[in-house]
Amino acid sequence: MKTIHAVLLGSGLALASLSAVPDASAQQAGVFVAGHWETDAGNAAGRGGGHFSIDLSQNGSRVRWVASNGGEYLCSLEGSHCTGTWHGTSGSGWFDVWFSPDGGSFNGSWGYADDRSAPGSWSGRRT
Repeated sequence: MKTIHAVLLGSGLALASLSAVPDASAQQAGVFVAGHWETDAGNAAGRGGGHFSIDLSQNGSRVRWVASNGGEYLCSLEGSHCTGTWHGTSGSGWFDVWFSPDGGSFNGSWGYADDRSAPGSWSGRRT
């Protein structure tokens, strides 16, 4: 949203000022996380995990992750916390990650289906 203020001067000239206010979706999104990432995931419930690359695209608070291992991840970013779901060649499940304030790294956990009893660790850094 943009706000324009104008003042009419006695000579007929107008002074104007323009101030830009970020829209609500940009404010809610928190950190900017789009880009190429290298990640390491620990096993969840005794399976999965490993090192893989991932590309993130961001539209406001919505983040889409496309991984080199064939997975796709979708999440909603609130501040620095992103929680969502994934699906890939080995199944589907959930994930929760927290980005650093500068958006250059993340740490969190992931798992299969709705099982949160034995989550795997997950970390990454933007390259």
